[in-house]
Amino acid sequence: MSTLIKKILLPTDNSENSREAFQYAISLGEKYGSTIYAVYVVDMSYLEQGYRYESNPRRSPVEDLEENIVKEKAKETEEFIKKNTKDYKGLKIEKFIRKGKPFVEIIIAAREKEADLIVMGTHGRTGISHALMGSVAEKVVRKAPCPVLTIKPRDFEFKVP
Repeated sequence: MSTLIKKILLPTDNSENSREAFQYAISLGEKYGSTIYAVYVVDMSYLEQGYRYESNPRRSPVEDLEENIVKEKAKETEEFIKKNTKDYKGLKIEKFIRKGKPFVEIIIAAREKEADLIVMGTHGRTGISHALMGSVAEKVVRKAPCPVLTIKPRDFEFKVP
């Protein structure tokens, strides 16, 4: 029995690392006839720490800012997908934007889409920068409901401690 990869979740931040992960997802998508679900998670946690004031009882400036950021990221993600798939006409790609903690939203999206595989880039941080910044990819690997393929940056070089 072979493992079918019909649904691939591709978390993206539209960076060079995401572009490389996208190439892997495209390759697998072509081979298996998969649908690729590209998800961009807008991390609004920095806004939650701000204050809200009610100049308009229906809407706060934070909500307006949130809406503008989501629209901007949706447009940016659409352009990212078009740029990276111009040579792949028959590929099935759906994009969507989520708001929240990136690793949590990626895991929820994997469950909702019933992903067979998550393909994502990693920044390859180690040492103190990893400890300070954390790793979305590492958290996804530990908690995901399906296998996760992580793609390191091309120029990644392991430094022996």
